[in-house]
Amino acid sequence: MTTTTTQMLVELGLYVVNSKKIIMENPFDSILERLNIIENLIRNVKKDDPIVSSSASEIFNINQAAIYLGVAKSTVYKMTSNRLIPHSKITKRIYFKRNEIDEWINKHKIKTNVEIEQEADEYLLRKKKYKI
Repeated sequence: MTTTTTQMLVELGLYVVNSKKIIMENPFDSILERLNIIENLIRNVKKDDPIVSSSASEIFNINQAAIYLGVAKSTVYKMTSNRLIPHSKITKRIYFKRNEIDEWINKHKIKTNVEIEQEADEYLLRKKKYKI
């Protein structure tokens, strides 16, 4: 075998032994190595993400609540001062429970036309029952 052929085989993950045997590299080793790299990257992202890192405690500060809601921090301050969003205040710090924010969001759900029509139909059916 020539030197260039040997180099090409090595680049492909194949090893040449005594210029006659070709032994293939174990593909699982490279897969495991890449998997470990991906796991480390995910761990680093979780540490840096304020929502992911705080999800264990389920309590947000003003910055985390703003990120979670996708609004500006000043908007969250305005909502708390107008008592529009559930929150707790200890000294001068404002805290939010994640489940209370989720419930608050669900209470403000806009109904679809189909849901409104279903409610109207149910109301009319109930009204007919009581007229008889």
